[in-house]
Amino acid sequence: MSFRFEIDELKALKEDVLRALIREAAHHGVETRLYPSLQGKKDPFATPPKIKKLLDVYEAQGFDMDKPDVRWAKEIIALAETWHGGTEPQFEGHAPEFNAQVLEMGSKLIYGRRSIRQWTDQKVDRELLLEIVKAGTYAPCACLVQGVRYLVLDDPADLAAIKSREFAGEAAKIITVVDKRAFDILSHIPRKNLLLDVGAAMQNMLLMAEALGLGAVWGTLNEREVAEIVDYFSLPGYYDVVAYISIGYAAERVLTPGRITVEEAILNK
Repeated sequence: MSFRFEIDELKALKEDVLRALIREAAHHGVETRLYPSLQGKKDPFATPPKIKKLLDVYEAQGFDMDKPDVRWAKEIIALAETWHGGTEPQFEGHAPEFNAQVLEMGSKLIYGRRSIRQWTDQKVDRELLLEIVKAGTYAPCACLVQGVRYLVLDDPADLAAIKSREFAGEAAKIITVVDKRAFDILSHIPRKNLLLDVGAAMQNMLLMAEALGLGAVWGTLNEREVAEIVDYFSLPGYYDVVAYISIGYAAERVLTPGRITVEEAILNK
């Protein structure tokens, strides 16, 4: 039976799932329509009832209205309502601007990053690991559902329990997990987007690790390893374990592998 977004159905949802639905509704129902409208490509529009219902239920349940994503949803709705009322909204937004220094730094990170598979015994501060996870949360994601979750392992006991068949000796491991609950409700979103979200998040994390002077490598998990992780952390069935990143201070220097040329990579010559 499909989810119909009735009040009773929404009240039965956990807070984090309801927030995911709010983000998706604000994105598809308001954000993706507002910006083209401000450029004259679409007419101003009234706020869709769906997002208002979601926010009303969220507030009625006593959930925190000051969460950053909820604040954003309310802000984007306020902008759209201002525009629909006949006044152009004023706000500070982002638009890319060329900056030679940023280009140099970004290029160094992207083209200079390499996989590191041997590490020293030096411990990685927890704050650095959290900064890496934060980079993952800022990766682009499908429909703003933000369904990627993380297991951060830096305790020796955890690392010993969750061993990798590929690498050993890392100071920390970040395991990526996807939360399927919102995607189960939002059946119009392709399921493969969950894995695409993980890939984007892992690239962000690898680049941040490089920027922090850490060596990292990503790896996959077989069915046995996934089962061990699920059992060790008692993960409920709506989570799927996907992949991981091993992190530490590099104990090796590696040559830069050759890459195929851009011309070779492009198919439509």
